[in-house]
Amino acid sequence: MIVGAGPSGLTIAQTIASEGGDVLILEEHPEVGVPQHCTGKVSVNAVKELELEAAGVLARVSGAIFYPPSLKPLTIARGATQALILDRRIFDQSLATKAVDAGATLVTDTRVKRFSVKPDGVTVFFERKGKKGKVKARLVAGADGAASATARLAGIYSKKRSEVRISIQREVSGVQVVQSMVELYFGRRWAPGFFAWIVPTGRDTARVGLALRPNAPAPAAKYLDDFVENHPIAREKLGGGRILTESRHIIPTGGVLHRAVSDGVLVVGDAAGQVKSTTGGGLYYGMACAKIAGRTIVEALRGSPEAVLREKTLRSYEKEWRAQFGGEIAFSVRFRAFLDSLSDSEVDYLFNVIQRDASLIRRIEVDGDIDRQSKVGVTLLRYVKYVIKKPGLMFKLRKVFPRPNLT
Repeated sequence: MIVGAGPSGLTIAQTIASEGGDVLILEEHPEVGVPQHCTGKVSVNAVKELELEAAGVLARVSGAIFYPPSLKPLTIARGATQALILDRRIFDQSLATKAVDAGATLVTDTRVKRFSVKPDGVTVFFERKGKKGKVKARLVAGADGAASATARLAGIYSKKRSEVRISIQREVSGVQVVQSMVELYFGRRWAPGFFAWIVPTGRDTARVGLALRPNAPAPAAKYLDDFVENHPIAREKLGGGRILTESRHIIPTGGVLHRAVSDGVLVVGDAAGQVKSTTGGGLYYGMACAKIAGRTIVEALRGSPEAVLREKTLRSYEKEWRAQFGGEIAFSVRFRAFLDSLSDSEVDYLFNVIQRDASLIRRIEVDGDIDRQSKVGVTLLRYVKYVIKKPGLMFKLRKVFPRPNLT
């Protein structure tokens, strides 16, 4: 049984169902893909690697414009399209159709309340439209987001409050956007502990949002209002825009759970912390790990004589996804910790260092990979360590990235 009909859960479901497995998907919302919980940005490389049908493409972007607190922009771009901005409702529902066509059963507007793992299987208790029910399965796969009830009920949720960010995003119309570029805005006034963004979705439409550390002085909505109304650059683009929708969610920026499997339980995607802490992006990691999970479950269903799938039969999933993505996610956690330690003046200083060197910018443009950031990240860190003239900044850098990692 799958908890959550997002891209990760639906990928697992399709993988199992296509191999003849009996799959039930329980989704808490009435409609798959609603509300929209992220920017919908997925790299062209990820689409190719995962063999996705890129349904619901709203925009194609070739790079990003970074606005530090000083407001002096840094543009990193390539000529060709680097990422697609998706309508998550259309994209998720296309995945749901494929899973159902493969043989999975999808039930919406249903919330899992608890489950019990015993030798004869996992009994899942749920509530749907005010009515209670239960179902028995050999495994519960949790793809239910950063606050994963599945991981909590299984006793494997290990995140601290400081290891997440609180996010808010609005779909807006009637705004001025650069249709081929994502815009990122930094500064503690606007988004302490993360950044704000403008992501184009059409000629005059965009997704506008930001994320904050949990202990920020004010609610996320107040920060977003301030950003839209008062940021010297953003207000010129967003002024007079009309809010179409608003959504809020948690971003797991503090790395992965200590364990992603236990007897009768497996978690994937945001629920497992399979997210880039630098940007909060998790579509690619989640779906790639879901494919690994799906294959593991298929093999376990065929090979295990026990009614409930034991942790030992699921360890190959744990081993494989950590081998492929654990290092990248760990790097992003360290880089996020470094960024979080910086004052606005230190952020401006680092942007100035980069902006002074056209060859470095070109190298970032050539080597940069949205999904695997460690290569260009290490290149950048090795460069800036030689030109940083502020001892306090070097101390922060070496505290997060010890000397052996930068040589």
